[in-house]
Amino acid sequence: AALIEKAYDYNLPVSFVSGKKHDGRLAVECSFMRLVSGTVAVSAVKMAEDDRASNRIVVRVFETSGAATQAVLKFSHAICDARFVDINESRLECEGAIRIQGDTVSFDVSASSMMSLCIEL
Repeated sequence: AALIEKAYDYNLPVSFVSGKKHDGRLAVECSFMRLVSGTVAVSAVKMAEDDRASNRIVVRVFETSGAATQAVLKFSHAICDARFVDINESRLECEGAIRIQGDTVSFDVSASSMMSLCIEL
C-alpha cells in the first residue's frame, strides 16, 4: 500500500487553486472523503453521469494486497444511499452488503478486485 501511495504522489502531484480570504463555515482542516481502513486504493471520485441528481458521486477502489478486505470510507456529509455499480454506472446486485452508518460507508472487497460505488449524499 505504501508503494501505491508513493506512485500516486509521484504521478499525480498535489495541485491547488488560490482563493481570497473569507469567513467559511467549514473547519480549518476538513476532508470531503477519506479512507478509514482497508487495503484498497481510491482510483476515482467523480460525479455520477446521471444528470438528474447532482448529489450522487461514484467512487472506484481496487484492492492492493492480494487479500480480501473491508473498505471503510468516511465522508464530510451524511450518506443517504449507496449501491454497487458497473463501469457504466448501472446498479449491480452483488452478494456483498454495503453498510451505511451516518457519514461512513463500509463494504467488502475481494482480493485483487475493483469495486465501484454510487453514493448519494
